[in-house]
Amino acid sequence: MFVFFKTLWRDHPIRVAMALVITISLLRLCALFFYQSSLGPDEAQYWFWSQQLDWGYYSKPPMIAWVIALPTAIFGDHVWAVRFLSPLLIGGTAILLMLTGRRLYDDHIGAWAGLLWLTLPAVLLGTTIISTDIPLLFFWSLSLYALVGLSQSKGPQTYGWAILLGAGLGLGLLSKYAMIYFFVGWGGAILISDAARKSLKPFPLLGAAVVAASFFTPNLLWNAQNGFQTLSHTADNANWGRQLLNPGELWAFFSAQFGVAGPILFSALLVGLATLKKRQRQAAGEAPKDLMLLAFILPPLIIICTQALLSRAHANWAMTAYPAAMILLPAWW
Repeated sequence: MFVFFKTLWRDHPIRVAMALVITISLLRLCALFFYQSSLGPDEAQYWFWSQQLDWGYYSKPPMIAWVIALPTAIFGDHVWAVRFLSPLLIGGTAILLMLTGRRLYDDHIGAWAGLLWLTLPAVLLGTTIISTDIPLLFFWSLSLYALVGLSQSKGPQTYGWAILLGAGLGLGLLSKYAMIYFFVGWGGAILISDAARKSLKPFPLLGAAVVAASFFTPNLLWNAQNGFQTLSHTADNANWGRQLLNPGELWAFFSAQFGVAGPILFSALLVGLATLKKRQRQAAGEAPKDLMLLAFILPPLIIICTQALLSRAHANWAMTAYPAAMILLPAWW
C-alpha cells in the first residue's frame, strides 16, 4: 500500500493532493455538525449583519455577511450553517495555492503548498469558526494565482487572467481592507523580480482595474453615505493614541506567529530568510520566482510588526503573509 501511494505521489502529485484536500475539507464540513459551541461575539455580530444585506457595515466590509447569508438562507439559522462555508473556502484556498505553486515551479511543489496550507494552526481553527480572514485569504490566493497567470501568459489569454485578477482584488477588498497589502506586495515584487515585471501589461491591467473598481466602488459609496464608518473603525484599530514604542507588544506579536503558522513552518521561514543569499546563488534560475513570493510575504509581517511596536497587533493581522509562504517553503526545501 505504501509503495502504491509513493508511486502515485511521484507520478501524479496534484491528483493525490487534490483528493486529500477535497476529502479533508468535506470531513471538516461534516465535523461542524458535531462541534458543540455557540457563536462567538464576532460571529454573532456577523450573523446579525447577514439578516439585512448591505454594501458595508460598522466595522467590516460586507463579504462576511454575504458568506453567512447564503448557507443560512438555504439551511436556516443554525450555528453550523453560519460556519458552513469556512471549511469549503479554506479548501478552495489550498487548491488555489496548489495551482499557483504548479505554475511557478512544478507539480510537487504545488501539491505540497496546498497540503501545508491545511496544516497551519490558524487555518485549523478557521475551519471551526467564521471570520473575515477566511474569504480574504481565499480571494488573496485567487489574486495571486491570477497575477502569476497574467505574468506567464501572452496574447488574448492575458485578458482572461486580468479579469480574474480584478475580480479577486475587488472581492478581497470587500472581505477585509487588509487586501491593500496585496498592492504593496505587488509593487515590491515589480521592483525586485523579473517574474513580477512580466505582469506589467497596460491594457489587460486597465481591464483588471475596471473589474476591481466595479466590485469595490459600492462599498466606497456606502462609506461616503455613512460617515466613512468602516474606514474610521479600521483606523481606530491601529490605536496610535497609546504610548509609542512597545517592545513587549512587538515580541508578543512575533512570538505568536509560531502559533499562527506552527513552530516548524515559521522557523523554516526564518531560517530561509537568514540564508536567502546562499539560496539565491545555489538556485539562480528560481531567484525571480522566490523574490516575487517574498514580496507578498514580508510586507504584512513588517507592517504589522511595526504596528505592534507602535501600539498593539493581534496575531492574525499578518495572515496574508502565509499563502505565498506555503508555496515558497517547499520550493526552498
